[in-house]
Amino acid sequence: LTDKEFEKIRSHPRLGYEILLPKDLDNRVKLAALQHHERFNGGGYPSKLTGPEMSNFSSVVAIADVYDAMTSNRVYRKGMCPFTVIATFEKEKDLYEPSLLYLFMKRTIEAYINTEVILSNKERGKVVLINQNHLSRPVVIAGNKTYDLSKDFDIDIAALI
Repeated sequence: LTDKEFEKIRSHPRLGYEILLPKDLDNRVKLAALQHHERFNGGGYPSKLTGPEMSNFSSVVAIADVYDAMTSNRVYRKGMCPFTVIATFEKEKDLYEPSLLYLFMKRTIEAYINTEVILSNKERGKVVLINQNHLSRPVVIAGNKTYDLSKDFDIDIAALI
């Protein structure tokens, strides 16, 4: 995108907020439309708010918006594996309100217990245990092997089945 095109895209939070402002909606919803691209460290837009300046509701929507964008199929790329997205959140944790991010990641990953997966070594397995200190790297049983991905960094979850 050109700088001008990107600037236009970055105007959508304010435009959405202005559309919602006169509507009979919960003010948290209106504020989430405005703040969903703000980041805890002040690096977001449109106002470069920092954590304490953002509403918790907006912070939750921001996390969910990023998760949805990364896991969804787009015309230009396939959606990412949820475990890859959680690993990205773990690396970029300074961008989001810490307690809300951890809770979102924990609840999201818990939903994948007993899910069949394909590992990066092409083996098929099942997620059997979540590592509370490294949510993106659970324990997976594949055949008669058990992989603790929090200790074995040579293998990742490549896809859900």
